[in-house]
Amino acid sequence: MKKKVTPLKVCVMLAISNTLITLLVIAVLSLAGKTQINTWQIFLIALLVFGASYTVTYLIIKKYILQKLIQIYKAIQHKGKSKNMLMSKNVFEQTSQDVSKWAKELDEEVQTQTQLANYRRLFIGNFSHEIRTPIFNIQGYIDTLIDGAMDDDNVREKYLNQASKNVTRLISIVEDLTTISKLEYNQVVMNITEFDLIPVIYDIFDELALKAEEFEIELKLDSHGHNFFTVKGDKMAIRQVLSNLLLNSIKYGKTKGKTTVNLLDMNTYAIIQVTDNGIGIEEKHLGHLCDRFYRVSTSRSRTAGGTGLGLAIVKHILEAHNQSLSISSNYGKGSTFAFQLEK
Repeated sequence: MKKKVTPLKVCVMLAISNTLITLLVIAVLSLAGKTQINTWQIFLIALLVFGASYTVTYLIIKKYILQKLIQIYKAIQHKGKSKNMLMSKNVFEQTSQDVSKWAKELDEEVQTQTQLANYRRLFIGNFSHEIRTPIFNIQGYIDTLIDGAMDDDNVREKYLNQASKNVTRLISIVEDLTTISKLEYNQVVMNITEFDLIPVIYDIFDELALKAEEFEIELKLDSHGHNFFTVKGDKMAIRQVLSNLLLNSIKYGKTKGKTTVNLLDMNTYAIIQVTDNGIGIEEKHLGHLCDRFYRVSTSRSRTAGGTGLGLAIVKHILEAHNQSLSISSNYGKGSTFAFQLEK
């Protein structure tokens, strides 16, 4: 392995070189009879030359390095901190440590910016893909009507209804993005109150009854004997969390499957689980489920509807409650989405 050359090593090597040159000159003069010097005098001269050479070289290199690094220190240490470096006894060691620290921080910043750039590219690509379908559908329906289908009452009504559905889908995407943006920038204030979760869940069941019937999914609540289940949170926000989780479960459920909401009382906090016996999720997808527009099964989820933003909204709402979403899945057998709330 190649040895590292340090400023101190340079000083020592130059001092040794100067000392050897001095001894060589003395030896030549002695052999020529030009001078007579005792052994102790030669040793003293060599010691003085070595010390003087080392000191002068050290001061020159130190001054040179400090001049070159002063700008770096202003950037690293910010204003005024480079003065501490000038007073350091181990200036070269301190320089090495601080520059290494700065390089590490810079590398971490570059990696963070790279990840953000990749995320932005992925988000823009997914967003473009999501809005392309409804826009093209609307364009197709309108073009068909313009080309003569407007005269047919049945076709006109059908195509206008389809165009309206696609407009509604676009509006839903924009509204969900707006919700996420507000949650990310803390523009949504959570109204934390105590409320009974059981009637909220049954209300969501009623709301999703037609969708569940369409996919032949049974919706069930298991409160483990509780007639009341009081939790603390923003009632409307938690309602949206459960609605999104249940709708997601329906979309990825098996025909004649079942989705169960489990309420677990842990004294000071509650655990809410949404469990299904659906198609499950492969492990490689679990870490991305809350990413915007992320699709595990593109064809299945689009057939069932949705904006691809449901779990992203769930994630941000729970974070606003200082909680997180836990996801576990057995591919081919079902999944469980769980979170906690204070009681």
